[in-house]
Amino acid sequence: MDEGGGVPTRYRAFISYSHQDTVAGRRLHRRLERYVVPKRLVGRATARGPVPRLLGPIFRDREDLPAADNLSEEVRAALAGSASLIVVCSPGARQSPWVAREIELFRSLHPDRPVLAALIAGVPADSFPDTLADGAREPLAADLQRTGDGPRLGFLKLVAGIVGVGLDELVQRDAQRRLRAVTAVTGMALAGMLAMALLTTTAIGARREAEHQRAEAEGIVEFMLTELR
Repeated sequence: MDEGGGVPTRYRAFISYSHQDTVAGRRLHRRLERYVVPKRLVGRATARGPVPRLLGPIFRDREDLPAADNLSEEVRAALAGSASLIVVCSPGARQSPWVAREIELFRSLHPDRPVLAALIAGVPADSFPDTLADGAREPLAADLQRTGDGPRLGFLKLVAGIVGVGLDELVQRDAQRRLRAVTAVTGMALAGMLAMALLTTTAIGARREAEHQRAEAEGIVEFMLTELR
């Protein structure tokens, strides 16, 4: 993949988070890598390069950072090879020196690449690391809390920032896709109900026919017995 202008990258995004927010970081990583971009947007040329079908690979540090003053070589290499940075923001992230260093390093390496803030707890003043906003470059912020943008709209904000498309268009396409999925499920349910109704009607008809044939058989038997007597 490339980050516009033919600059090669290894990861679509790097997720930076406090290890107090490991569960949230893991959940966000899983959602991003499983997300399928609406078909009509795939391949469109943007400032981030062509819109991909899938967002992966997404880098998330799975190990505790070393007890040292410097970031690990793996983390440095991943930051260098990432097209965007997602910062999982919370009071724990604001206090984390590692999150602050990852933001600083990413911005020093890629001053023109997007930095996206995913707020999962608290308010920006208490949850955004000081290095997240430097006055000239405010991050694109998505409040994943139910009191903010909400889990779904907030997530789509991050997707829009990663692939470089307008949020309104992404929301519209995503809603259309969800509507088609709901319509398909509803159609399948209705087809199932019709099939069940047909089977029930057939079963009732067969039962009535069997009862009619049994009545006729009983009449014949009764007639024969009468004749014999």
